[in-house]
Amino acid sequence: MTWTREPPKVPGWYWARRPGDTDAGDMQVVRVWRESGQLRTELGDDMARYFLVGTEWYGPLEPPP
Repeated sequence: MTWTREPPKVPGWYWARRPGDTDAGDMQVVRVWRESGQLRTELGDDMARYFLVGTEWYGPLEPPP
């Protein structure tokens, strides 16, 4: 896996960061799920808001064994 600006296409857990933020303290893990046919985040905001700011994504993350 690599960081990408391609928005999540499937539900799951993802690392998210703003472009240029490479410090681990600036990254967050967000849950993405499908509701009413649209992807949403754990933060309750519409995913389009994140896509517009050029968020970089890493995932979906695999659960630990």
